[in-house]
Amino acid sequence: VVSTQSTGIIPSLFDLAGNMEGDLLMLCLDSLRVSVSFRPDIVAVEADKVNKFLVELFVRHASDTFVVSQVNDVLITLAEIPECRGSIQNNVVPVLLQILRSSKSYYPLKLSVDDEE
Repeated sequence: VVSTQSTGIIPSLFDLAGNMEGDLLMLCLDSLRVSVSFRPDIVAVEADKVNKFLVELFVRHASDTFVVSQVNDVLITLAEIPECRGSIQNNVVPVLLQILRSSKSYYPLKLSVDDEE
């Protein structure tokens, strides 16, 4: 029964997660992670859309380490699906690299104690 109804549940979870904050967002993201593992075929069809959505959540909640961690968990689960890997490489990795590069200019890395002077 769950298997046949999950076709509508997974897209609904993405819709809900896009409009939620706090604990409800966490619940949606955790449900997504589990659902993606359970029915990867549903997510694989919309991999580009799913990955762009996750990047939007990542950027919107970048200061919330728990949300970023949950998004990361969903991305790791998606990366286990061969049909989603190309989308992750094309849609997620470039954005994350851009974020890391831009944050580097704001927060330079200190490589040693001597750099603190």
